[in-house]
Amino acid sequence: YLYNALGLMTTDSAPEQSLEYFKQAAKWKPSVAAMENVAMAAMKVGEFGLAEAQYLQCLKEEPSFDAYTNLSSLYFESQQFDKGEAIMTEAIEAGFTETLPFKMRCFFRLQTGNIAGARADFDQAMALHGRNPNAQPDPILESLRMQLLTAQSVR
Repeated sequence: YLYNALGLMTTDSAPEQSLEYFKQAAKWKPSVAAMENVAMAAMKVGEFGLAEAQYLQCLKEEPSFDAYTNLSSLYFESQQFDKGEAIMTEAIEAGFTETLPFKMRCFFRLQTGNIAGARADFDQAMALHGRNPNAQPDPILESLRMQLLTAQSVR
């Protein structure tokens, strides 16, 4: 408990120290939550390899939508777009078929030049978004639409 509390208290003021505290907490009481804390702190200080290893272990032990999206965010931050596409594909195949995984994979596919795949993901995200009778305009979908139009006109 003490290491987690220290990790939380130093997250902004001393991120490197926060990471060390979270590592100690995970060592003393291993859990998915502890691994997530280590991964978040590692991302904050730019230790993407450590963060990736922690998130992958979280997925192995307890697959969840959050674990997939956290890993996707890591790949976005580290500009590993091919890995981002792969992890979103894995999430979709695992049954996480909400709008967000399709939007995220669409973005990654745009970055890797897979325009046809990006278009398919965009269409799927739009269809899912349209099923909600109370859906508000989605600025992310609009941004993806513009990126697709630009990418298609360049081809």
